[in-house]
Amino acid sequence: MTETEYCAAQLDKIRAETRFILAQAVREEQEAVIAGYERAEREREEAMASSFTYRFDQDFNEESVGKLLDTIHGWHNLHDEADWHIILNSPGGYIDEGLHAYDDLEACSRRGGGTHHIAMTVRGRAASMAGILLQVADDRVMGRHSHLLIHAISSWLDGNRGDQKDWMNRVELWTEQVFDIFRDRGRIPKKKLAEALERRDLWISADQALAWR
Repeated sequence: MTETEYCAAQLDKIRAETRFILAQAVREEQEAVIAGYERAEREREEAMASSFTYRFDQDFNEESVGKLLDTIHGWHNLHDEADWHIILNSPGGYIDEGLHAYDDLEACSRRGGGTHHIAMTVRGRAASMAGILLQVADDRVMGRHSHLLIHAISSWLDGNRGDQKDWMNRVELWTEQVFDIFRDRGRIPKKKLAEALERRDLWISADQALAWR
C-alpha cells in the first residue's frame, strides 16, 4: 500500500467514525426528547391522579369508558373517600357504554350511597350521552359558554322484522330511562323533554340549565 492509499484509507476511516458519532448523537438527542415527553406525560397523569381529576373529551365507546372506569376504581383503591372531579367535553356516543359508566359512578357517588363526592364540569359541550352522564354527579357545573344537548336515541336497524321490533323495544326502554334521569335531576318541562327524546334536538345553554336545575 502506498502512502497515498494509506492516507486515503485513514481518511475514509475517520469519515466513517464521524458519521457514526453524529448518528449516535442524533439518536441520543431523539431519545432524550422522547424521554422528556414521556416524563412530562407521566408527571401530568400523576398530578391529575393526585388531584382526582379526569378529563373526558372523547366519544363514549368501550375503550374510552373502560379507561374512565379503570381510573375511578384506581382512585377508590388509593383513597376510598376522596372527592372526584370529571371534566366533560364530549359529543356523546354509545348509550349502553355510557350507562355502564353512569351506573358505576352512581354507585360510587354520595347521591347513590357511595363514599365519593363527584363533581362534573362541562367545558364546551355535554352532548347526547355526555349530557346524560352529567346528571349522575353530586355537583354539576357548566362553563358560561358551554352547552348541553338532549336528543332522540339514534339507532341502526338490521335483521328481520322481529329483530327490528325487539331493537325498537330496547330503544323505547332506553328512552324511558333517560327521561327519568333528566326529570330526577332537574325541572326541564316534560313536554320539551319528551319532544327532545322523540325527534327534536334540544340545546340548552348554561343559563337555561341553571334555571332548570
